[in-house]
Amino acid sequence: MKLSQTAGKLKVSPQLLRYWRQIGLLNHPSSLKGDFSFIDLIQARFILRCRQKGISLQSLRQAVSKQNKDSWHQNLTLHNEKWLLERHQNHFFQLSDGQMVFPFSQKGNELADNAQTRGIKQGNGKETGKKAKCHTSGQKRLIYMNQNKRVVLRRLEEKYSVSLEEDNLTASENILLKIRSLAPEHTAAWVELGNIYFEKRELQKAQKCYEHSLELEPECSKSLYNLANLHFQKKQFAVAIRYYHKCLNINPMLHEAYHNLGMLFSQIGLYPEALYYLEVYLSLMPSSELNNGIEQLVEDIYAKYMNEENKKKNLLPFPQTSLIL
Repeated sequence: MKLSQTAGKLKVSPQLLRYWRQIGLLNHPSSLKGDFSFIDLIQARFILRCRQKGISLQSLRQAVSKQNKDSWHQNLTLHNEKWLLERHQNHFFQLSDGQMVFPFSQKGNELADNAQTRGIKQGNGKETGKKAKCHTSGQKRLIYMNQNKRVVLRRLEEKYSVSLEEDNLTASENILLKIRSLAPEHTAAWVELGNIYFEKRELQKAQKCYEHSLELEPECSKSLYNLANLHFQKKQFAVAIRYYHKCLNINPMLHEAYHNLGMLFSQIGLYPEALYYLEVYLSLMPSSELNNGIEQLVEDIYAKYMNEENKKKNLLPFPQTSLIL
């Protein structure tokens, strides 16, 4: 994808993406050539989320510099939405102070096997040495499966990027369905699938995808923004306004949300609110190519607003002093 297309999907300015690329946060080979892949989209979303949670760019640069440039987003995570952690085989590593944070959770038979590995005695009083060997081989299989899953995911993400460049919605949808099946926790896949359904005007399917992505990541501003747009399309204005406000509470620099709120309030005749949000949009995007049209729209809305105010004044009883006894 081109820079402008990527910025449009992420709802950020192209200048911000260029800056991230200049400081080494987006250093995937495709982005260095000027194009942006699906991996770049995922990495940029992770950067946005970190910045919204107060993680400094310096901390991000230090963390990313230690990782493989193609897959650093798979090795870093946000814990409790405030700690930037590095994934290791058996624990998370807190980058700020170099401390091990906590072990990975274990469930079911894996937990039982692990207890036997530590030499816990069974009812006959004997330790279970044989089980320890089985657990070790099982661990190797699990590690291999996880590595294989990452390889498959990466290939699917690359195919998805190609399908976007070819503007092939059917292929994009099929690839995202495979990603979702392989990794149900893949928030970006749910969001992108919702976008495809939105473009195809399958609004019910799109809504379900966006809502599921919010179950995975409750403060995903992109999903909140997309849900607001969806309800705007369905003329469910009150719901749309609530989603726009939630989105702006998380990402107050999302200029498109101010633009769309201005358009929404203009459509329902609340001209002062429309003027406010459109003027905020213009202040955030002073050099946008669309500004001439928006500035003209502001003038038109202001004229309508003054016309409405003049009509109200003309409806006042005249002379007003005649009402005084």
